[in-house]
Amino acid sequence: MFRTKTYALLCARRFSSNFFSFTDEVSTALSNGKGVVALESTVITHGLPFPKNIEVACGIEKIVRDSGATPATIALLDGKIHVGLCQKDLERIADPKHKPIKTSKRDIANVLAERAIGGTTVAATMWIAHQVLIYVQFLGFDISADLIELGRIPIAVVCAGAKSILDIPKTIEMLETLGVNVIVYGERSYFPGFFTRETPWKAPYNTNSLQKIANIIEYNETLASNSNCLNGATLVACPAPIGNDDDAQLIEKSIQQALREAERAKFTSNKEVTPFLLRRVNELTGSASLRINVALLENNAKVGAQLANLLSDRLKPETISSDRERSRVYSGEDIIMSQLASATPKVVCAGAAICDFEARTDVDNALSSEGAYHQGKIIQRSGGVGRNHADALSRLGIDAPFISAIGKDSFAEFLQSQSQHMNWQHVLKSTKSTASSMTLNVCGNIMAGIIDTEEIMAEVTPELVKSKKNVFSGSDFVLLDGNLRKDTTAMVFEMAEMSNTKVWFEPTNFLKVHKIFGETNLWKRASIVSPNANEFREFCRHLNLHLPENALLEANGLANYLNTNVSLVAKIFSGKLEHLLITIDKSGCVLLSKNYAGNIATYVVPPPQIRKDEFVSASGAGDCFNSGFLTGMLRNLDISDILPFATECARESLKTMNAVPDLESIILAMKSG
Repeated sequence: MFRTKTYALLCARRFSSNFFSFTDEVSTALSNGKGVVALESTVITHGLPFPKNIEVACGIEKIVRDSGATPATIALLDGKIHVGLCQKDLERIADPKHKPIKTSKRDIANVLAERAIGGTTVAATMWIAHQVLIYVQFLGFDISADLIELGRIPIAVVCAGAKSILDIPKTIEMLETLGVNVIVYGERSYFPGFFTRETPWKAPYNTNSLQKIANIIEYNETLASNSNCLNGATLVACPAPIGNDDDAQLIEKSIQQALREAERAKFTSNKEVTPFLLRRVNELTGSASLRINVALLENNAKVGAQLANLLSDRLKPETISSDRERSRVYSGEDIIMSQLASATPKVVCAGAAICDFEARTDVDNALSSEGAYHQGKIIQRSGGVGRNHADALSRLGIDAPFISAIGKDSFAEFLQSQSQHMNWQHVLKSTKSTASSMTLNVCGNIMAGIIDTEEIMAEVTPELVKSKKNVFSGSDFVLLDGNLRKDTTAMVFEMAEMSNTKVWFEPTNFLKVHKIFGETNLWKRASIVSPNANEFREFCRHLNLHLPENALLEANGLANYLNTNVSLVAKIFSGKLEHLLITIDKSGCVLLSKNYAGNIATYVVPPPQIRKDEFVSASGAGDCFNSGFLTGMLRNLDISDILPFATECARESLKTMNAVPDLESIILAMKSG
């Protein structure tokens, strides 16, 4: 009944087997259909103190082996995803002097590109395990920030419940909303509280039979393989082994104190909170919490191994026709990162949908002739920065739900008829007029324009955005433009944070840059900002940073200026910003990118090369460049591939009157590698 995969058939050669490294032990077990259990490595890199973490890691791997299964501790090392670790690599990731990075699913590509050491979180481990047909994973600790991935990947996850650090009833409710099957492995259905065997809240199902749980996992996987709907994990919550109740009470008091201290500390990153809490609770309890942590980890490992053994007979990879073929698959020779090519990344776009009119004339003194009419053309097209991005991303194979508002008029009908491939499901239909604009193009240059967006964009309220919570769930990125109200902009950021999703802010106009400043300091929470020269100057003004007049004349000059003004760049990147993309009119753009070590690289991206007779309009070139850039990121391309790809998207836009061309040729080129 289980789904099987032949990896070489799943995706493009661009995502090659060089990404994966297997130990001989894991490779043999997988190729022979034996029980294999995955373990997240953040328990080693960030959960336990050094050198205790090495001792515990080796101990739990022994428990798995003694139970007849094979342990596969997953981590990122030297630009590869390691499935199973040798003793030397275990010691490397455990030693804090190597500065391991806590790596969630969204961080995998960045850590690989930096060739850094990555301790995989629950989400990242689930995703990797699912790629290589490992069906059981046990957790070092509890479920927390990885709830979204539990709703997306059909894998069995063994845990010890949830600490009181979390809101347990809301956690259970969220799991239900995400379609996660929660099973308590025990006589009673009370959900375990990690340090305590039972909490007052019940799970929907319980059993003390691992055979029954294995049956459920099998059916879940079978249904998931035949449908895109039932993709949630099976969460097996194991109550703590019976121990000292006094320890549990002491730990609970210590947790509450640690929570109060964490709140006072005002951490800037969620990644800092859990390690702080675990360390502080351990200090307050005199290591009692560490003893229980280790006992829970060992118990989860044993249960996970038993489940893997029960499932192993049902996992024979029948589509892989020979022992030699199986060996090739699981040694990594033909392992391909299938999700990168076959799964559809999701980007929520929010902003304006505008019906654009452009009046074009080749009369060079058109503006100086009072009251005169001139021969030319008036062109109608779809526009709006948010809409353009949703359009381009959709054409590039990205799932791009669009949040906006349009009227019930002919302009709205035009916009929708021209972009039937887009997801308009979340666009409000209002009695207000659809946003529109008129620009005057004289000899190829935009001389002036009038835009009418305020009334209709006022309809996109914070309440409307909040009602789209499920749209944000599971997204890989959120991209919004500056046309949204300031309070709505803040709500988009809030919804993105609730979904653990990064944000791209596109200002659209220097007068709208202020929307990410002020009391909310939204600029510190954006991962990517893409201003033009005037918008960047305004951005710096809000930060009390002075830019000389000549700094923004052309791309190379700006790059040189930024490279010699370290303090200015440091201030700009003092929040969560990872990429700053500054467009400098016709001289190209400047990209500043921050890596995990905190170093900032500067790239000058020349403008697209195009013949004069090919040029038609630049109205959507920047939006197409951004969409190509983001698509490349989500497809885990290297920056050396992303920038040419994005430039090609912009070039295609320059050749058409439409803001967004069909981009089909670019997609074909990307697929062919």
